[in-house]
Amino acid sequence: EFALVAPAFLAMIGLVIEGGRMLWTQQTLDEVAFSTARCATIDADTCDTTAKQKQYAIDRAASYALAVTTSDVTITKSTTCNSQSGMNRVEVRHRFDTPFGPLLSAQSGTLVGVGCFPAL
Repeated sequence: EFALVAPAFLAMIGLVIEGGRMLWTQQTLDEVAFSTARCATIDADTCDTTAKQKQYAIDRAASYALAVTTSDVTITKSTTCNSQSGMNRVEVRHRFDTPFGPLLSAQSGTLVGVGCFPAL
């Protein structure tokens, strides 16, 4: 009986773990994007140029053990975000792969975190 139930049980545990990892990654990307948008608006010393803003996002993601490059960060200033005009918008992309491949094909791919903050 154990030989029949164990593979399904172990697969279910693995899927729950990978689902949690995907949700954590998505939440982290959202936090990094929001923090970068906020920094671009408020912190004139740390985030006064687009290059420094992208570096801030990279460093913030690295503090959560996510590898992000400058091409993964998109910054749009004074745009409409969530039906609000005059917002700084930041998108952070990260490739998410799972060892469960075909079982979680909907979860594999690129996750996008979006953050907005009012432009002052």
